[in-house]
Amino acid sequence: MRCLPDTLVSTLSRHIPLSNSRLATLAVLVVGLISRTVNLSQVASYFHGPASVASNCRRLQPFFQFPRLDEDWLARTLVALLNLRPAVP
Repeated sequence: MRCLPDTLVSTLSRHIPLSNSRLATLAVLVVGLISRTVNLSQVASYFHGPASVASNCRRLQPFFQFPRLDEDWLARTLVALLNLRPAVP
């Protein structure tokens, strides 16, 4: 599961205008949700690198305090990722 956040960052970067750091944080949060946990300590363990889990928890907190995504980003991203097309009448 270690390569999943990197792959997810690569995919999300094409659709969501965030810095690499924020994309990595979003990817780790998505992996945490896939793993069915919202416990920040468990989610923080998915980050790569030598930082401690406590340090990674502190890294996650500002992501929730200062979101900088417009209102439509999720819908546009899902449409693009799922390759959805309008229904033809």
